[in-house]
This record gives sequence, C-alpha cells and structure tokens, in this order.
Amino acid sequence: MSKSSILFLGLLAITMAMGKPVDPADEEISAEKLVDHPDEIMGLTTPAPEHDFDNWDDWDSWEPPADIQKWAPYYKSGMDKDGLPIYVMEYGKWNFRELTHQPGDVKKNFWKYYEQFVRRIRRDGEMNDKKGIALIIDWDEFHLDHFNSSAALKFALKTYESMLRFDDVLKYGFQINANFATEAFLNIVKPFMGTIMDKFEIHGSQKERWQPDLEEKIEKNQLAPQYGGDKDWKALPLKA
Repeated sequence: MSKSSILFLGLLAITMAMGKPVDPADEEISAEKLVDHPDEIMGLTTPAPEHDFDNWDDWDSWEPPADIQKWAPYYKSGMDKDGLPIYVMEYGKWNFRELTHQPGDVKKNFWKYYEQFVRRIRRDGEMNDKKGIALIIDWDEFHLDHFNSSAALKFALKTYESMLRFDDVLKYGFQINANFATEAFLNIVKPFMGTIMDKFEIHGSQKERWQPDLEEKIEKNQLAPQYGGDKDWKALPLKA
C-alpha cells in the first residue's frame, strides 16, 4: 500500500472518529453552571426562532400532529369551584433538547401548537364570567437534560416567558412535582417573569402536601386521577 493510501485511510479514520462538528447551540451546558450560576446562562443562549402567526385565522380548528401532542401534553381539566377553567401543562415531559434535534417543520409545528395553547387560555379567560383561568404545571419527569444546551434552554425560556401573554387572566396556579431540575430552571427564568410567579404555589413531589390545596379550590371530578381526581374523569374539549 502506498504512503498516500495510508495517509488517506488515516485521515478517514480520524474524521469518522471525530464525527460531525458540534453545533455551538447544541453544546452541553454543565449541570454546575445550570444550578450554581444561573446569572451566566443568558449569555450562552441563542435566539429561538420567530414565527409570524398574526394572520392565522383558523388557529382553533388546526389539529396538531399526534406526536407533538404526546410529546408536549396539555389539556383543559375542568372548572374550579368558582367557575374558572383549569388548564394543565405536563411540563415535565417537554424535552426541549429533543425538540432542537427535530427537522424544521416539526419545530414550526411545535410553535404553532404552543401559540394555539396561549390563545386558548386567553380566549377562555376573557370569555368566562369570572374573567380568568387557573393553571396547573406538573414537573414530573423533568430533568436537567431537557434544557442543557443553548438552543434547548432558549426554547424552554421562550415557552415559559410566553405565559406573560396571559398574565392578566391567570388568577392562580399550582406548580407540582417540582424537583432539583425545576429549581434550577426557575432560578434562571424568574428574573424576567415579573409578578406572575407570585400567583403560583410551588410544591415538590409529596402528593399529601399539595393535593389538599388543589382540593380546596377544585372538586375531584374536575381533576385527573394522578392529582387525586375521579377515576372516570375526562378532559374538556379544547376547541370552542
């Protein structure tokens, strides 16, 4: 074998071992930085993509792809004792690192899905007699790996920051099953969330502590079984 052939094979082996170059936006942010240095995080993030939904007239009738609904679940649980609509976000399942690895059309559909969620909350809050809604954010299954890259963190921050769009109709909320990763994420997001965070009671994973608080405001037949609700509970329709 010639020297040039040996050199070529050697370079090929090195290239294969190195793999594709790592996108800086996908480089992992260390757990130490996420947990202990939240003030340094914002300088590491890259902008999440912007999409124009201003002229989206059929937004309520649009049916999101099933995989996105499964990947980022939310639903209308029922009505509380005062007649406020109750929305639930199973936010702990929303893996933003996984989302950043998806094709562009999947990402755009996610943002359509989230835009639809925000608009539904605003509509329900403005149309009901009490002029508001309640929100339960469930952090079960949330992990640092869900947001430990620049791109993933920016996606997560954008969804959380978008809650400010319905701040005026959010009357109260519960954040339950919060864990170590939840605390790290909230420490990053709190500085730009304003007073909306004061509307939430934040609880850990001890159900015996947060379930009585839920039941004080919400009847069992309006809650899913995992929150102490009835076994035959069903979510309410999302479309108007």
